[in-house]
Amino acid sequence: RHAELRQGVEEATAEKERIRTELSQMQVKFRDAVIEAEQKQTAHDTEMSDLKAKMQACEASILTLQAEAEAAAGREKTLQADVENQLAATRSAQANYERELQLHVDVNTQ
Repeated sequence: RHAELRQGVEEATAEKERIRTELSQMQVKFRDAVIEAEQKQTAHDTEMSDLKAKMQACEASILTLQAEAEAAAGREKTLQADVENQLAATRSAQANYERELQLHVDVNTQ
């Protein structure tokens, strides 16, 4: 009877050690999984931060390009007005030249 009890205690002790070992292994796996999850979260946060910075840079570029386009449109209108003024001045000068020429011809033919 004593041998049976001793064998039962030894089996219980062995089972307890097996459970402790298994629990320890599970704790290590859990800790490793938590570390891996934290690393993935950090990488994700970094990637999101980088993407937000790129998005803000793109938005700034868009605003700059819009401003440049508006400025170019303004310059185009100014240049078009200058061209129209120059054409009007050229037409006026041509008309004046033709009048002067006609007066000269008229004076010389009299």
